[in-house]
Amino acid sequence: MSDDPKKKQPAAPGTPAPISREEIPQVLPILPLRNSVFFPGGVLPLAVGRQKTIALIKDAVRDDQVIGVVTQRKAEEEDPGAADLHSMGTVARIVKLLKMGEDNYSLVVQGISRFRVLGLVQESPYLKAPSRSWTTRPPATWRWRRSAST
Repeated sequence: MSDDPKKKQPAAPGTPAPISREEIPQVLPILPLRNSVFFPGGVLPLAVGRQKTIALIKDAVRDDQVIGVVTQRKAEEEDPGAADLHSMGTVARIVKLLKMGEDNYSLVVQGISRFRVLGLVQESPYLKAPSRSWTTRPPATWRWRRSAST
């Protein structure tokens, strides 16, 4: 094995391939998530039926593209916009996709890293947002406070 830190190491089986900040697109397709919060490193099965979301997953799978998974503020909102989404989300890969019926899909996503949503640049055929990747380590002030309280 090489000791060169810049050389990518292969991912362990069952984990998404590592991705650097530079490899995360500046604009991500956004999958709104109801009644759940999704974190980097997590694996989440989802049932999908909204037309916008179906269009998003078809494009993402076809282009082997990462997506942004962002929790909706109100689960009952059928067509969420920028104001209906939280500002932080998780960059994810679709690791499995199954067609369950005419307009129903089941997919499994795996979280890669956090990102901040910087508004929306597209609402049709699905949401797209410019993003800024976010470190997965807490800021130094959080680490300091945590160590000071122990």
